[in-house]
Amino acid sequence: MRRRYSRLPLSVLLFLAGCLTTACWSRSTVAEPAAGPAAAQVAPATTPAATTPAASADGAKASGDSDFTVFKVFYGTDRRKVRISESPWGVFTAWLTMSVYAAGVALILVAVGYYYRPTHRMRIIAQGTVLATGALVIATGVVAWHTKTSPWRPPRVKITYGDNRGDLATGECMVSVPKDKRIGDIQSAAIVHMEFHRDPGDNLVLMGIHPQQSDQFHADLRACVGKSAGKEALVFVHGYNVNFEDAACRTAQLAYDLKFDGAAVFFSWPSQGELIDYTVDEANVEWTVANLKKFLIDVARNSGAAKVHLIAHSMGNRAVANALRILSYETRESGPLFNEVILTAPDVDADVFRRDLAPLLAKTAKHVTLYASSNDEALLVSKKVHGHARAGETGYNLVVLPCLDTVDVSAVDTGLLGHSYYCESNSVLADMYDLIHGGVPADQRKWLHSKNKGELHYWVFNRE
Repeated sequence: MRRRYSRLPLSVLLFLAGCLTTACWSRSTVAEPAAGPAAAQVAPATTPAATTPAASADGAKASGDSDFTVFKVFYGTDRRKVRISESPWGVFTAWLTMSVYAAGVALILVAVGYYYRPTHRMRIIAQGTVLATGALVIATGVVAWHTKTSPWRPPRVKITYGDNRGDLATGECMVSVPKDKRIGDIQSAAIVHMEFHRDPGDNLVLMGIHPQQSDQFHADLRACVGKSAGKEALVFVHGYNVNFEDAACRTAQLAYDLKFDGAAVFFSWPSQGELIDYTVDEANVEWTVANLKKFLIDVARNSGAAKVHLIAHSMGNRAVANALRILSYETRESGPLFNEVILTAPDVDADVFRRDLAPLLAKTAKHVTLYASSNDEALLVSKKVHGHARAGETGYNLVVLPCLDTVDVSAVDTGLLGHSYYCESNSVLADMYDLIHGGVPADQRKWLHSKNKGELHYWVFNRE
């Protein structure tokens, strides 16, 4: 019995593994949508169901039976414009990724065969090689078939913005938002789920980038603001390790989850979008301050908005705080330009923020809120790099000032690294919702309770 079992062909196991792998690939592979005339032609705005977060004023469904909504978000950026031509590299990348999966499965099973049948090593290697090759052939056919038959084949994005410095530019983006999107979820494609391309029915996808001259940009922005009930605009400034596409998708996600009725706007500075380029991002976020200041004052004065809210994250707080510091001198007699200024996980020197930035920043807004956490691993690393506490920390270094409300979010689920709670935590999103929609004071938000630090007080989330 043992001898008969030991002769069970390893090829059977390899064949079954290859079939399973290619079946998973077949289920998940679709052609990647991109910008084009089709993406720009959307139906008039429709009112979502009461249980669905509201779209922006110009948000629209792509078609009556589609499984996603198309959001219009406005942008300003000082990244350099780059052009991308159509090429077959997307198909090649898909084939290469599938090949790595197939080869990995074959190698694992060959290693198992080595262990259980040491006297048949050459035979096992031959079987593994033959069946791995067969799996690659199947993968090639699956990729070619999906590329040919997929209903999503609009032209690829022709224009985007890279990681180099450029002139200040403005325009609009179209971003798909799935109808079944969960609050706090950006739903990007993930290799671990055997997804190699973004499907607009399942993920937030940048479907179109439309650059505009300043006059046209302001006209469209005013039109969008004018359609909203509260005549409001929301501006988001991203942090370190974020590319232009991710900034656009994150802005659409925030507007959707916050049920924001108005113009959703983002400013994208030339972050390199790579973990290893932290110091490059530090240089670029300092360089971008003048351009951000110009963009913010243009939005505040030319959008026609009665209220302009501003959200900054991580390293983006450096650019925002310094831009508002300059604006505090230039607009000294005109009063606050912004309604709610929300600083989330600020990667800013805490001492510099207390002494030089916060007092002046508060003069440009009616209300300022700072979110901080003791679970923010990214800021702990930044503290080690710089040798000084960050403004987004809690504990002994918690920033508490009379000119702003500090909210300690350590008690909520802040995710793996604890740095993106501003857009991933339902509790924090609910708190920001009350700030933006009604300016509800901290002492009236039932999930917060007060704590003292010296003669001042700050706010803490109740334990979930």
